[in-house]
Amino acid sequence: MRYILFLLPLALLLGSCGKNDEQVLFEIPYQIDFEIPAGLNTLETHVFEIRNIPTRLDSLLSSFGIARADIQSIEPQEAQMDVLIDGLEYGFVRQVNVWVFDQNRQAESFFRDNVPLNTGNRLTLIPTLLSAQDYLMEDRFNLRVELQMQDFSPQFVPTRLRFIYKVK
Repeated sequence: MRYILFLLPLALLLGSCGKNDEQVLFEIPYQIDFEIPAGLNTLETHVFEIRNIPTRLDSLLSSFGIARADIQSIEPQEAQMDVLIDGLEYGFVRQVNVWVFDQNRQAESFFRDNVPLNTGNRLTLIPTLLSAQDYLMEDRFNLRVELQMQDFSPQFVPTRLRFIYKVK
């Protein structure tokens, strides 16, 4: 009897893992460079907005032979921030939130809370469960990067944000 009580939840858990009815049609990679200024304080949320980023959706659809009507969702897949100068690290950052937005609304795509003090020059972000389809089906979209600091930024930190959305 004990084995049945153990095996039943295990079977349910394993049976539900990895099932995803929607196939990834293609990925859309992006790369955005921005600079974190020196001396940002720990009391405020510091916002960096990048506007009018081309989605390149029409050219990707054309190259993969896919119609817009075939798209069920566009979801965040992965993201990372990289320092572009050797010797600098992200240990001064406490929290990162990356949003897609338009004039009336916004939705979080990636985040990282409680960044460790010993974080190096690469910071991996966590994708949300957002469907960004409403934002990325247009020709252009806007991105907002919000940073909260756990220490003052030591100097100007040139940063490259790389992120990928998966089209299902």
